[in-house]
Amino acid sequence: MAGREVLIKAVIQSIPTYTMSLFKLPMSFVNSIHGMCARFWWGGDDTKQKMHWCTWGRLWWHKEDGGMGFRDLHLFNQAMLAKQAWRLYDDPSSLAAKVLKGLYHRKKPFGSMVKSKNGSFVWKNILWGKELFDAGSIWRVGKR
Repeated sequence: MAGREVLIKAVIQSIPTYTMSLFKLPMSFVNSIHGMCARFWWGGDDTKQKMHWCTWGRLWWHKEDGGMGFRDLHLFNQAMLAKQAWRLYDDPSSLAAKVLKGLYHRKKPFGSMVKSKNGSFVWKNILWGKELFDAGSIWRVGKR
């Protein structure tokens, strides 16, 4: 089981990381990856299924809480896109920030942007990540 845990964490859950940092993966795709991970974890294959002793959602829990510490790829996907939103917010002089500011919000600061109909697929995905960024950010008085 320890070898399966390492394979799931190091290979299966890390392969789509680059794609998740740019695009929102469809839930059907994320669910199929979770299903493959669950079948592999419990030892089944395409022809024979083994008993799943707990839900896949419980295996996402931290090890201290009784889970295995696997990633919820949907939440991880949103966190990766929130990281892109943070980069645009933190470094407005970067090339990507200048291009996106020129295309989508010339007069508004990044923090006040909302979804629009004419935004590109990548821009809409970054704004989806921005929802998480906004939920976790706070204002502080003083230096960084």
